[in-house]
Amino acid sequence: MKKFFDKIKKDYKYKKAGSGRRLDEENVVTPKSSSTSTGSTGSANREYGTSAANAQAAAAAIARLEKKMMPKSASNMNKATLRAAREQNAQAKQGDKLLVDSLQPPEEKKMEAAKILSVNGIYYTCPLSGEVIPKSDYVSHLETFLNSLEPVPSMETSVVKIMCLNTHRENREKAIEIIGKYLNNIKSNPDEDKYKKIKWNHKLFQERVHSQKGATDFLKSIGWAEETLDGIPYLVYKGTLEDIELALIALQTDEIPRPSLHRMPKLLSPTDGQQRVELPDDFFKITGNEVKKLHTDKNIQSQQLDMLMTQKMREDAALLNKRTYCYSLIRIRMPDSDYLQGTFNVYEKSSNLIDFVKENIIDDFNWVPFKLRSADGTFIFLENKEVLEKTLSELSLVPSATLTFCFYDAEIREQLPRKLIKDI
Repeated sequence: MKKFFDKIKKDYKYKKAGSGRRLDEENVVTPKSSSTSTGSTGSANREYGTSAANAQAAAAAIARLEKKMMPKSASNMNKATLRAAREQNAQAKQGDKLLVDSLQPPEEKKMEAAKILSVNGIYYTCPLSGEVIPKSDYVSHLETFLNSLEPVPSMETSVVKIMCLNTHRENREKAIEIIGKYLNNIKSNPDEDKYKKIKWNHKLFQERVHSQKGATDFLKSIGWAEETLDGIPYLVYKGTLEDIELALIALQTDEIPRPSLHRMPKLLSPTDGQQRVELPDDFFKITGNEVKKLHTDKNIQSQQLDMLMTQKMREDAALLNKRTYCYSLIRIRMPDSDYLQGTFNVYEKSSNLIDFVKENIIDDFNWVPFKLRSADGTFIFLENKEVLEKTLSELSLVPSATLTFCFYDAEIREQLPRKLIKDI
């Protein structure tokens, strides 16, 4: 087929060259008539146009034929080659980046320094052992101490266990209520044996009574004993009505030893006393971060100041603020510029601040009258009864505050030594 189209192209070129002539002929043009010339010219134009169109059609046909004859895999091969080239290029760039990164010096990581707390936490003084215990360890310490007192818990020890070791108030009170019903049923029906037996595996007893620390010990201490009747374990009462009366009184007693907050007194130098106060989460009813987030929202406070708030609205807002804090860290700047630091409950009265200072002043000079001035100018002293009755929360001395120790009379100050606080 290709030879066929080549022959057509040769014929076209040959015809285009015109008619032949001999080489020995003179180069003379014989004139023709106008009519003959005109007819001859029109015929040549028509022949030229037809031959050109045929040549273009032939060239297009050849191109189509060559395209069809090209292997189908060639185009796919070209695509695969391009894709492989792109992937190779990307890998090369990635390798260059890794090489550059490996030559760079290691990036400096800025580590945030741990905050230095102004106080390690909240500590309690155990009313029974007298030891100073972290608040988080107090219950376990008290339980260990009570278990070590006697092999068989007495009624008094069992009551302390019930009241002090069960921190969930609602569950504790429910257990006391059920035990009271057991005892009152026996007291009202002393001859009814059914009230003197408690099935050990009874769901109510297990979930509401036995689950509370000290509750079963209390029952045993007043005459209940474990027995098996018809293959079923029971608690059977074998005590007296007098024991019942004493037990009911014991369950209602308020004479329960409570831990006292340890002040963790500390004497700070002038430099340390002026450092920013950093408190642990134990000081708050919510976490320290939540407190900071709460106080960074100044819009709420500004809205409260701008709007017309009723007295009830202001009291509610103040109550919400009080519920945020449990404890307060108080610093008292002494005349020698040292700071006396102590921990207080936010609901303690300000009179406890006066007592705290007196306890830490050297014995020979704790009789000296003094005042404590807060940042807002409020004076706390023995004669100011109204202020002494207010709590730290009411005086806005939470969660931390710095007060200034002031003498009543400057002449007294001149007669005293520079250092007034004991060695702590």
